[in-house]
Amino acid sequence: MEGRKYTAAVVTIGTELLRGLIENTNATWLCKQLTDLGIEVKRVVTVPDDMNEIVETIRELLRKVDIIVTTGGLGFTRDDITVEAIAEAIQQPLHHRRDIEQMVLTRCRELNYEITQEALVKVSRAPPTAQPLPNNTGIVPGLHIEHQGKHIYVLPGVPREMKQIFQDHVKPHLQQLTETKHTIELIVHTRHRTEIEVENKLKNIDMSRYHVTYIKIHPRQPVQISITLQHTDKQELMKKVQELQQELGKVLNIEKIEIKT
Repeated sequence: MEGRKYTAAVVTIGTELLRGLIENTNATWLCKQLTDLGIEVKRVVTVPDDMNEIVETIRELLRKVDIIVTTGGLGFTRDDITVEAIAEAIQQPLHHRRDIEQMVLTRCRELNYEITQEALVKVSRAPPTAQPLPNNTGIVPGLHIEHQGKHIYVLPGVPREMKQIFQDHVKPHLQQLTETKHTIELIVHTRHRTEIEVENKLKNIDMSRYHVTYIKIHPRQPVQISITLQHTDKQELMKKVQELQQELGKVLNIEKIEIKT
């Protein structure tokens, strides 16, 4: 049986992003990861290092999606206020967390990094319900907060740290939550010249029968089509891929089909 369809938002935090000082690669990478897990990304939002902006954004998204993934604002400096803002958004206090403190001190020793007491106190504060996510690439751990049935994942802004925590901790949890593990993408190279021609022909196929979660007709000549299929059962998914290829061959003039897993 198919599980429910979860929705998500990605929030990238940092004034430097809005000023165009660095490229926002985190958002693109996270959207791809979430989509591959069968999660529908509804929003991508970039906000400055501003308490009110972050609080309002988190509160709004909690009303609209099941999962929020934030990046940025977990460091030692004054403008790193993400944890404080999220605590305010969900109306939870900030506690000094000994478990987080020990994780930070351990990483500092491993990296031979001298941290000030002030910085240690700052990054050791978190809501009491937050579960720390070990950062084996940097120093400050990420957080997972479950709030009224919604999930908030708080990740660093440094891409290599964000990716490590996501792959090691967030992704396994989301896989368990969504039960969606298998994704296949078809790239259909047609011999057709116009998008409207392809669109009209595809109306003859009921895509829902094949576990299609996304389809895009690309305005190229000849026209290409991207189709994403997802299912919890790999054998069932492969069966549907073969059936869909046969159906596509009946209605389209196809040069070739690439299969990406």
